[in-house]
Amino acid sequence: IKECDWSSDVCSSDLKSQTLWKLSAPPKKDFYWDASISDDTTRILLTASFEQKKDEKERFAYKVVDKNLKSVQEKVVELNYENQDFSILNYKVSKTGDVYVFAKGYKDGAKHQVERNEDKKKVATYDVVILKYGVDGSEKEYRIPMGEKVMDTFAMGTDPATDDLFILGTFQAATEDGVIGYFFNRINSKTGEVTVSKIRSEEHTLNSSHIPLSRM
Repeated sequence: IKECDWSSDVCSSDLKSQTLWKLSAPPKKDFYWDASISDDTTRILLTASFEQKKDEKERFAYKVVDKNLKSVQEKVVELNYENQDFSILNYKVSKTGDVYVFAKGYKDGAKHQVERNEDKKKVATYDVVILKYGVDGSEKEYRIPMGEKVMDTFAMGTDPATDDLFILGTFQAATEDGVIGYFFNRINSKTGEVTVSKIRSEEHTLNSSHIPLSRM
């Protein structure tokens, strides 16, 4: 890591570079990586994934470091899902270094589909999948059944006092546009158990344009 003056594209030479993470990429495979920080800015999460065939097991890797760039935990994960059945939407790291993965779990390799009313296009249905990897080595998986609904927007955050994860999202019917409800989940940071799980549908379309959530 080097301190750079981005306006002149010149890096300071008096700082020592430091390798935080080294991974071996499969030959001729595209490589994707990202970085994020915990809400209290004390943990940095590095994530990596590689190009995969549809029938290969979903794989990704992560590493968590503290504000002094010391390793907190790292792992290479191979899931019990094929690549065509699983789509990662977001990662989140807590202030203690626990890692959460927020994803879509498609049904039967996205073969379970419904037809949109307006344009007759086929839409694959899925469940929301939340994975938790604790610094103590524990692993948890939780699913939010969506039925024939699809997500429209979502947001993830952690409680500053308890470090619990919370997830808020809006959804629409898979067959037509228009937000018709929302879901909220809270996951205990110590046990990994879901302590709050709510999903609510409305009889009329909601206006979600003012809600600061990530759009799907």
